[in-house]
Amino acid sequence: MSAAQDSGKLEQLFASLEKALENEDFAEAVTLCNQILEVKADDIDALKCKVYCLLQQSNWNIALDVIEGAKKSRRFDVHLSGGDLLFERAYALYRLNRFPESLGTLKEAGGAMGQSDRFLKLEAQVRYRMGEYETARQIYERLIKENPEDEMLKVNLQAACVSGGEADRVDLKATGDS
Repeated sequence: MSAAQDSGKLEQLFASLEKALENEDFAEAVTLCNQILEVKADDIDALKCKVYCLLQQSNWNIALDVIEGAKKSRRFDVHLSGGDLLFERAYALYRLNRFPESLGTLKEAGGAMGQSDRFLKLEAQVRYRMGEYETARQIYERLIKENPEDEMLKVNLQAACVSGGEADRVDLKATGDS
């Protein structure tokens, strides 16, 4: 195929992909991502979308395989070295109950990325599932200070305190209750 034909085909595939995502047809979206990657093997957007769709379908192992395959292929080095897909990898590992690996992946993120709300929320969940209730509690308290209206954070904070045998340590001011 010529470059112009590839460009036209990619445009059509991405339009179909957008429709599949709007309809939450994640299986179709994965198929379209595969077709995009056949035309342009190093398309990071198609790769990220494929992983996202696999996670939406609870295909944790397959998502992990796709991420690991991308790392091994080296086609995406410039993106993956910047931290792309670290969260998705950590999340898939978490859902597979591979908590130490998930935590290690979260730590790989480091810096500002590793301190973002989504990374911290996942770290708190991993710590909780590993029985590290004190650390989970500390992370939830920090997140609640930044997001005082988030009820799920408050519930998770209370669960971490109760599970850690410290129900009396729930900081009612931090949770916004009085």
